[in-house]
Amino acid sequence: MLVVKQIKLEDDSLIFTLTKNGTISGAFVKKLISEGKYAEFRSYKSEESKNPIATFELSPDTKVNVYDNDNYTVNKLNEGGDSRTLHNSIESVSERDSSSGDGSSAGNAYIYYLNVNGRVKGSVIKSLHDSKKYATFIEFDENGKEKNRYEYNPDRVFTDLEEDGLYKVSDFDNLTIRPAYKDLKADKLEDGQKDSSGKYIFYLQKGGKISGSLLNELIKKGIHAEFIEYASEKDYDNENIENANTLEITSSSKFTVELADGTGYTISYLKSKVKKDDPSKPTTEGKNPTKPSTTEKAIKFKQNRKRVTAGNGCLLTVVTEDGKSIDQSKVTWKLSDNISCKRNFKRADFKNTDCKRCRYWWW
Repeated sequence: MLVVKQIKLEDDSLIFTLTKNGTISGAFVKKLISEGKYAEFRSYKSEESKNPIATFELSPDTKVNVYDNDNYTVNKLNEGGDSRTLHNSIESVSERDSSSGDGSSAGNAYIYYLNVNGRVKGSVIKSLHDSKKYATFIEFDENGKEKNRYEYNPDRVFTDLEEDGLYKVSDFDNLTIRPAYKDLKADKLEDGQKDSSGKYIFYLQKGGKISGSLLNELIKKGIHAEFIEYASEKDYDNENIENANTLEITSSSKFTVELADGTGYTISYLKSKVKKDDPSKPTTEGKNPTKPSTTEKAIKFKQNRKRVTAGNGCLLTVVTEDGKSIDQSKVTWKLSDNISCKRNFKRADFKNTDCKRCRYWWW
């Protein structure tokens, strides 16, 4: 504080004279107010001047916005001190709450000032992104000194931001930033986002490729994953997956080609190489083989009984109870199965005999 003279009057009020552009510290102004002092600050063009060019009267009731570590001219005190308006919270995008800027560019960003531990609502960030506005959030400590700063770019999207959440300025550095469209990739497990069910989600730009090593790892470890290829950058910005190309991978995923670790594959290519189950081959997967479902027809074997010699075969036909043939299987007898039996059975008894040799022979 450039003080030319300090005068104490009989009523204990103080007069401080300053040269032009002389300043008073915010801490001193606060001290005078807190002590209930009366004071007048007078600014002179020079030490020789008789009449002040500006004055500021201070009393215990004076309302002026000053900070301990900043200095103020008499004119600035007359304007109310610091022009910064500190907020406890920012809950909407408003030029009224912004100290400067219109958000149109990084150089003309909205400037929001917050008190110590002031909060920003998550919906403010969402609104800035949707309207493509830039903003800078500055938190000040108890002494009016800048404590934390965060500069928001509307191209930035936080994957774990909650619109109803309230965030300190320092919290934004700890949120997960969704990569830019041009940076989308699926090369390793860390490129995906794990949801609450344990499934990994991978995002790709149009024509983006998935590494073979990642696909092999997912299948081998039984990790459930989904790949989403956006139709355009605009869809990605708007989080629109209506036109997206998607592919799910599970431990049972199979392809008709071998996936090489060092090769990248598009979703369209992989979908064309998915190995499909052969519908002609029956399967008991997910069924109890000892208890056919009520919708299945019971089956029985219809044998074309005839005598065969070693190395020859006969057809076993599977038919439903309604008599319709559905399959045939050829059975070839081994030499050890075609041994004549010395027991004296009539031909009609062969099907009921307990002699395995005879039953093989006359099957």
